[in-house]
Amino acid sequence: MWELIRSTSYPHLVEAPSSEVICALEEFANKVLQPLRDAYGIIVINSGYRNPKLNKAVGGVAASVHTIFNTDGSFLGVAADIAPQEATVEQIFNEIEKHNLPLKTIILYRKPEVTRSKFLHLDTRTDRDKLAKMEKVGKASYSYLSKA
Repeated sequence: MWELIRSTSYPHLVEAPSSEVICALEEFANKVLQPLRDAYGIIVINSGYRNPKLNKAVGGVAASVHTIFNTDGSFLGVAADIAPQEATVEQIFNEIEKHNLPLKTIILYRKPEVTRSKFLHLDTRTDRDKLAKMEKVGKASYSYLSKA
């Protein structure tokens, strides 16, 4: 669970999450992360739950799914940025649908000068009916490859 809560960049901003957040993270770990680890091996979590102060420090948007709950208390979903160690992010991105996971967004992030990505964003946001696959290259806008 710690891997979904920690911050290497801002450890002083990490706070103990509420029991509601812990329940949401456990469900995400069991229904999303573990099946991916079973299929693809070791997966490092670069970013998971962010409390509002941590989210602001990393430049996250106010209603980031990484915060799990909106400022009004409504449930947003759960998000994690993952870095597979024994498979490529492109492989997981291309094969994600076959695992039938409760995901609503998967984003492949790349730098313009790099053809291979280092991480994927996964989330279970509540404002989408089905999976949307996107790519973001550098500071460009998100490109939808399949849209919910």
